[in-house]
Amino acid sequence: MISRSSRGYTAYHQASSPVRIARRLLGFVLLVFVLHQIVVVFLIQSVVHETVAMEPTLQPGERFFATPLVYGPRIRLFDAVLPGFRAPARGDLAIVRPGYVPRIGVAARIADPFLRFFTLEHRRIDDGDVWDSSLQIKRIIGLPGDTIRIERFIAYVRPAGTQEFAPESAFAARAYDIITTERPAAWRPLDPFGAAAEVVTLGDDEYFVLSDNRSEGLDSRHWGTITKSDLVGRLWIRYWPLSRFGRP
Repeated sequence: MISRSSRGYTAYHQASSPVRIARRLLGFVLLVFVLHQIVVVFLIQSVVHETVAMEPTLQPGERFFATPLVYGPRIRLFDAVLPGFRAPARGDLAIVRPGYVPRIGVAARIADPFLRFFTLEHRRIDDGDVWDSSLQIKRIIGLPGDTIRIERFIAYVRPAGTQEFAPESAFAARAYDIITTERPAAWRPLDPFGAAAEVVTLGDDEYFVLSDNRSEGLDSRHWGTITKSDLVGRLWIRYWPLSRFGRP
């Protein structure tokens, strides 16, 4: 005979108590949070493009999936980058952290994943008041060791160890168009948003990125080069609008 004290059941009012419900809910939220972090840090991220800087390739309001795996996942808590499948290549469309975005401290790096999770990836700790997002989509033009020269909005690249410059289109795996608008007569080529830029030679961990809309987009011409740790991921596929679904 089974004694009353050993019966394996819990009263309904105990199982459904507010404390038990809160614990289960908290456990579920933590599980979803951990899975979310694994996905966005290592596998895939959703990105909304909101500016005209990458026209005509990308349009404002379009949504994309990007993957950190190509260049290597970034572990922001430790400010570290894990090995990726391959190195960044000229012509890649990449999610970058611009040079004007300040580095955040350890406490902010701990809080950032929670802010991104509970805002459905719409906000980050290092987002500012002036810029909608701390991340932008840009095209990689120059790799470490390259020398970059810009004339009439077109970048000319001299890879390390070579003597001749070649137009950026010669290095890209896929063709792309850029927007170039003639400046007013009094606008000098080296003025901001001008058609030229100073010659720059990239260091060991420096990358040069440009907007496809060279007349209006902000990029390395304005806020300087970026490092490997500033390359958050490679743009993978456009999923919205459905009429433009596919690789950008």
